[in-house]
Amino acid sequence: MDIKILKEIAEESFKSISGSATFLGICGKQYVKDPVCLIQFALGIFLDRPLFLLIGKGTKPPKRLIRLLDGYEFYEEGDEDSFREAGARLLSKVQRYLQKEDDDEDE
Repeated sequence: MDIKILKEIAEESFKSISGSATFLGICGKQYVKDPVCLIQFALGIFLDRPLFLLIGKGTKPPKRLIRLLDGYEFYEEGDEDSFREAGARLLSKVQRYLQKEDDDEDE
């Protein structure tokens, strides 16, 4: 991939992620080697965003990665229903996380 393209992707991703309260990503077999996903995840860490991932079953994320996450759910790759259900569970975790943050600020 051309360095100029990577730079553009990083700049666009930075704008998007810096404007978000959390980082939500997908980690499946095809995503693990995708430089765009890696750049976006690194930006999520750099910008100190809570990190949430949908992880394809069969993908073996490193233990350090799991320790960094604020939440994750597994889905069956190639199964759209499994992906949607895992996504709904993950969004529920994100909502609870954000609500807890709001509650902690109110105290």
